[in-house]
Amino acid sequence: AMVLSALLALLFLFAGGSKLAGSEEVASNFGRFGYPVAFAYLIGLAEVGGALLLFAPAMARYAAGLLIAIMLGAAASHLMV
Repeated sequence: AMVLSALLALLFLFAGGSKLAGSEEVASNFGRFGYPVAFAYLIGLAEVGGALLLFAPAMARYAAGLLIAIMLGAAASHLMV
């Protein structure tokens, strides 16, 4: 379970980091979904924060809930477009 948590955390660190880097592709994608670029930074912070919290056993359940909510929102955004 710890290996899976670590892999998941690395994935979200990368995904959140790319949003925080402010690439043109991220801005374009969020614009296509109808969201302001500032929302990409908020999601990036939440992804990085959730990823870091996965390493704290006492907080892992809350981190997983946060990351699930982000992914459900992302799935809904993709389905609407």
